[in-house]
Amino acid sequence: MSLPMPAPFLPCSGEPSIPFVTWRKMFENYLLAVHATGNAWPEARRRALLIHALGAEGQRLFYTLPDTGTTYGEAMTALERQFVPKVNTVVSRHHFRQRAQRADESVPQYMAALRELAATCAYATMEDEMLRDQLIEKAYVPAVRERLLMEPSLTLDSAITLACQVEHALQSSSVLTVLESITVRERLANQRRESASRISVANQQRVSDSANEVNDDE
Repeated sequence: MSLPMPAPFLPCSGEPSIPFVTWRKMFENYLLAVHATGNAWPEARRRALLIHALGAEGQRLFYTLPDTGTTYGEAMTALERQFVPKVNTVVSRHHFRQRAQRADESVPQYMAALRELAATCAYATMEDEMLRDQLIEKAYVPAVRERLLMEPSLTLDSAITLACQVEHALQSSSVLTVLESITVRERLANQRRESASRISVANQQRVSDSANEVNDDE
């Protein structure tokens, strides 16, 4: 089966539609999928495929860069120098710490967003702890935070698992509450209909009795 290549990084002039770091991961996954990593393909062939995948404008810019070398690795390094902005770690960490879980965001979605932000924070071996602490601090639902703080020893994986369990339990409880509310409303509506029906029957009976009394008087 022939796999399609990732979308060109820069097919025309202007800003790339996705960051180079993200595009590079997509391209490397493609190489892995077509068994083009390691010694499976010659360096020159992988380098040529990389340049081809850049798109027309990307190729034009590539050939203006200094020190593009002759190997795949050298070409990738030259592209990173050109397209990957220098990161201000202080700013990146500030953005990471400010990122809170949104009301419409599940725990897995929130963690994916945090991991993307953490990639430029240079936390190194502390990254898992920072992710765990941010989940505890910025979880949208207080019950998640309360449950996680009950654990004396908490890894990132166990924190995510517990947070998902609490989130699922709350969602299930919310569904049950809604269903119960609907049932109560339906029961009240039925009671009102039955009461109205009884009143209507009683009124009809009174009208009939009054008519009979008039006839008797005549």
